[in-house]
Amino acid sequence: LSNWVGLATAGVVSFVLTPVLIHGLGDFQFGLWAAVSSLIDSYGLLDAGMRLTMQRFVARFQGQGEREALNQTLATAMAAIPGVSTFVCLATVCLAWVLPGFFSIKGPEVPVLRWLIILLGLDMAAVLPARGLGTYLIGLQRFDLYNLGVIVTTVFRGTLIVVVIHMVCRV
Repeated sequence: LSNWVGLATAGVVSFVLTPVLIHGLGDFQFGLWAAVSSLIDSYGLLDAGMRLTMQRFVARFQGQGEREALNQTLATAMAAIPGVSTFVCLATVCLAWVLPGFFSIKGPEVPVLRWLIILLGLDMAAVLPARGLGTYLIGLQRFDLYNLGVIVTTVFRGTLIVVVIHMVCRV
């Protein structure tokens, strides 16, 4: 049930956000948002199987009652994630410098594109540790807590996006 509620919440938030973004940003800037979001989402591949492995071992150690091994698994994953987040931040700065030329963006749109890349990249760097903790909850089979976190985060992020769009674009 919690999986379905989480999925429905994400669908409703996306459904509500799309017209707000299109009308608030305009066609061109919404296109930039979509393109940059697609590129930044590929940062999620940097976990290189870490989340899947973590989920497997958390479930295994939980099932065997090996609390010390469970704690070590979480600690190891949480120690590795800041390195990946730091790499995401550095890659984001590089992308913010290179992508305007790659997309042939000129004039006043260049700073807008750079800020968009930086904001979405920093958002991804902040999301990676949360994904690690969510994976831990999934490994413990606490889908209720995982989905509660997803729902709260989705609604909070959606609300922030609407507020920022209204402040910046005065929609």
